[in-house]
Amino acid sequence: MQIFLSMKNLKLLLLTVITIFTLNTKAQDDPNVGFYVDGIKVDSINCYEFQDLKIVFLWNDEWSTYDYLKISLQVGDPRAVKKGLGRIVEKAIPIRSIINYKKGNYVVYSIYGKDKAPIDMCIKPNQPYLLPADQANSPTKGDLQYDGAVKKGKPSDNAVLNIYLTGLTFQGEIEEFNPSCNCLQKYKKYNPIDLKNEYMLVLTNRLTGGNKERWKETDLSNPCTYSSTKVDFNNIK
Repeated sequence: MQIFLSMKNLKLLLLTVITIFTLNTKAQDDPNVGFYVDGIKVDSINCYEFQDLKIVFLWNDEWSTYDYLKISLQVGDPRAVKKGLGRIVEKAIPIRSIINYKKGNYVVYSIYGKDKAPIDMCIKPNQPYLLPADQANSPTKGDLQYDGAVKKGKPSDNAVLNIYLTGLTFQGEIEEFNPSCNCLQKYKKYNPIDLKNEYMLVLTNRLTGGNKERWKETDLSNPCTYSSTKVDFNNIK
């Protein structure tokens, strides 16, 4: 089947593509967008005794049409992350509640809370059209610092913490067989839209370790120190 576009429709299509590209470029280039460790903006980290890790991204009013804004997080080797491999955890924020995360024109989300608070995310469902529901207990801060290997305590390669955004629109309900209860269960189905927003934090100064290292509590008696100015998120605009 052949589809022919009029010059008017072609111009409209090109304008739409250019507009989306411009908005995404602006969002990525905004000086306030990115990762913050204990209130200080960073592109990479070499210390893991921090209290608070945040991601800040520019809010787009067009996202108000979605039912949820989903924040997905990957940690691992840059090549694996690029292919979408490895462990992924997610947070689905109802759009009606997004005001609780907005600061001016930005969304500010705490990946790790103050002190030793665990990560506030859920396990990624096997089906992309389902909401994440089961609470995740990883990645811990130890997961960021340690890479599993036989020779514990040796230096390890750099890794990345990658964040990307998805819009979710309610499509209806479906029934699926759940083997854990040997029964049919109803689920809400959502249409996922890639919002083309992605943010990457480089993890350096890592070591090889095992489960003991990954799960140990972070020692906050010698907190990370950075030489930049802390950001007041209540006044970010």
